[in-house]
Amino acid sequence: MKKNRSRNEFGMTIEKMPESKSTLAPTNAELKNPETKKSSFDWKVLILGIVPLIFAGVFWWTLDIALQQKIVGLPPVSQAWQFLIALFFFCMTLALFGVFAMARTRKHFWQTLVLAFLASIILVVFFPHRWASLAAAGAAFLGFTIWAWSIAGDVQARIKFQPQFTIHAGFGTGLFLLLISLSLCYYTSLGNTRETTEQVRQNLITATGNGINIVLDNQIPGYRSSMSLDEFLSLVATDKFGELIVPEITKTLDSDQAKENAYKQIISELRKANPAFENPETTDAIQQKLDAEISAEQQALQEAALNQLSEVQKQLLTEARREFLVTFKIEATGAESMNVILEKILEQKVGQYVDPYERLIPPILALSFFFIIEIISFVYRYLIFALAPIVSWVYLKMGLMRLRRVQTEVQKLEV
Repeated sequence: MKKNRSRNEFGMTIEKMPESKSTLAPTNAELKNPETKKSSFDWKVLILGIVPLIFAGVFWWTLDIALQQKIVGLPPVSQAWQFLIALFFFCMTLALFGVFAMARTRKHFWQTLVLAFLASIILVVFFPHRWASLAAAGAAFLGFTIWAWSIAGDVQARIKFQPQFTIHAGFGTGLFLLLISLSLCYYTSLGNTRETTEQVRQNLITATGNGINIVLDNQIPGYRSSMSLDEFLSLVATDKFGELIVPEITKTLDSDQAKENAYKQIISELRKANPAFENPETTDAIQQKLDAEISAEQQALQEAALNQLSEVQKQLLTEARREFLVTFKIEATGAESMNVILEKILEQKVGQYVDPYERLIPPILALSFFFIIEIISFVYRYLIFALAPIVSWVYLKMGLMRLRRVQTEVQKLEV
């Protein structure tokens, strides 16, 4: 093999040697018949560009469908499936676009720019025409462009065509900008600020109320979320009722016992004063009569005390309800279910924290959406890395691309 040598200004010898390199080429016929190169080249490039553009359009469309119902918090199962479908088309779009950037390299980078622009600007068809949707298109275009430029540079630097490695070039920066674009699309889907704030408030109330019901169910035996407020207060105030009622009954029984002891003392004194009372039959009759009177009076007093229990309970329940309503600053009759009571309490509490920041809620939600999709990106980024070599293999098998070896001249430095 012929070697070309030359010396540079420092007196060192630079040796130019041919080197074998793999590169993508559209067809075999191009080398044999240069006249057919232009027409064959154009339609193949057109196909390679249209396919990712179609997938990009389907992706933005499916994302729009998934975001049509405002999402604040975790989406329902039916909506989660819509997001998974959109995620699949997102991965396919990036894999197809990456392969296109590999095929066009920096020599025809303007074609990649056209595809990046069309794949980005198409989102304004599906999302509301606001500054956020235009910013989303700009972020997507910038992400596609930076990633494609890095891919084209990696292809040029490699001796062999290795899509499984080239797809990684600049991917982090490109994906970051694309995720910003998705977050801005989510922001546009939120629409009216007041409606969004109301939905945030309602979701917080529902989630917090469910958590409180679970805690009350575990901590208070007999608790049910469907029970009324008065039933709940009666349940938790049972011990208080007992503390107030039992002493009264005990006091009554103690007074009856004192009376019985006094009667026995009187009989004992009568026996000493009058011999007639020493007759057991006489004293037994008197004792039985006194015992019957004491028992009747004791029973009457107990019944009176128990009859007062219901009235005392009502008084205590009224007082407990009043204190409860004043403490939580709500209005209720006591017949409302605990679900309704908790909702009223939480509406009042959540409103204190959410309402002052109403205008900040949509941006905060969009930022949260960005962090969520960024955190789970480790899942779908590897799907993109796996799809790119598969797409390349399919294109090669279909004849849309081919690999050919070319001789490139490189410089080797010698002293």
